[in-house]
Amino acid sequence: MDPEDKKAIPRRQSKPRAKISAAEQAEVSELIRTAFVQYQEDIEKQRLNQKGTDIEFLDGMISEHAGPYMLIGFNLNNEPIEIFSAKNAMEALALSELFKRAFADRAVKSNMGFL
Repeated sequence: MDPEDKKAIPRRQSKPRAKISAAEQAEVSELIRTAFVQYQEDIEKQRLNQKGTDIEFLDGMISEHAGPYMLIGFNLNNEPIEIFSAKNAMEALALSELFKRAFADRAVKSNMGFL
């Protein structure tokens, strides 16, 4: 390719930058930092709202098919999930007793080598 075939690309003239003082620079930096912190807080609020919505949905689904129940585990982010659903003290006591019995039985079976 012949160098003369290349058209000269005009360079973009940069505009002269306004001079700002150190105090103004610090103020702009602080505004940017504050905006970023606010953005992070907003994202966290959205995540927590979604998490609450997801748990409410799960609670509704399980409640349709079960009476009082207890759900214990971890979500995909390894955060603990504990949902305890009982409508009255009698149901809560029954769930607590079932929970104790289930873990006691599991511990016995584990010690006997069945698990």
